[in-house]
Amino acid sequence: MLWSGQQWYDAPIGSTIPTGAWTHLAFTVDAGQISVYVNGEEKFTGENFPNVFEGAAASFGLGVNYWDQPFKGLIDELYIQDGIVLPADEIKALYDEASAAIPDAPVAEESISQSTVLYGALVFGAVAVARVPMYNRKKSDE
Repeated sequence: MLWSGQQWYDAPIGSTIPTGAWTHLAFTVDAGQISVYVNGEEKFTGENFPNVFEGAAASFGLGVNYWDQPFKGLIDELYIQDGIVLPADEIKALYDEASAAIPDAPVAEESISQSTVLYGALVFGAVAVARVPMYNRKKSDE
């Protein structure tokens, strides 16, 4: 779900990101066309994705909004690339590479005791890909 400052954009993937496990997320955006990948598999494609990266008031937040609790977990290896839209086979290769490095044991509880929030203001052209291997933690785990 994305709030552009003027409207919502939903990209339903048909499932919930599991807690207690690393999940590889990738998004590609090209002139309003969006594709969402979960663990190397395309789960959503859509049109009319709003351009949140251009203009003087452009800002981008990941894991935080103004009306709810921030994401509580870990984000590793965040990439935002301008002008390069990776094809599905390259996203699958990135997932395969990242999943080979994931430890067998879950992330230790003490290592995620504080909220991890990433926020940045970006003013440039359309985002091409964000690759986010992510460890999600239940909100009730305070």
